[in-house]
Amino acid sequence: MPQYLSLIPPCIQMISAFSIFLIFIPWTFIHACIPTQQIETTTYPYIAPTTITVLTTTTTTTTTTVTPDCVSCTVGLLTFTTANFGDMTPIQTPGTDANNCAILTLTCQGTPVDPLNNVYLIYYSDSKVPRDAGADSGTGSIQTVLTCVNGVWDKGGYEINEVECQVL
Repeated sequence: MPQYLSLIPPCIQMISAFSIFLIFIPWTFIHACIPTQQIETTTYPYIAPTTITVLTTTTTTTTTTVTPDCVSCTVGLLTFTTANFGDMTPIQTPGTDANNCAILTLTCQGTPVDPLNNVYLIYYSDSKVPRDAGADSGTGSIQTVLTCVNGVWDKGGYEINEVECQVL
């Protein structure tokens, strides 16, 4: 048996072959091989790898200037009636008002201008029934201003599509 003792750890070699057969093997083994002194151990919790995701947000500020549709009106939106007695085509002078909106100054007068003539500017609207949208009158020469509002010519809150200049 001595040849086998070299393969056995030293703590077990101290135990005699006789004590192996005894009932007290666990007690002998525990007291002979395991130290009785408390060993303090420190455990470290598993630290999982951390992934840090950096999100980059690009903010673009767009400034949109909304121009009211008060600049798109042209003289071509109007029809000038000239089929009746005394009808004349009014003088048209385009311009802009203080808000930079389009305006159209219409001047109705005879040729030559006679201060005794009765002069009428009559306005018609396709969006009104009846179509009469008002009139201005005077003697010799009269003027009126149409304003561009939402892409149409406006006078007194009515969309104006047709103008008649009459000199009598």
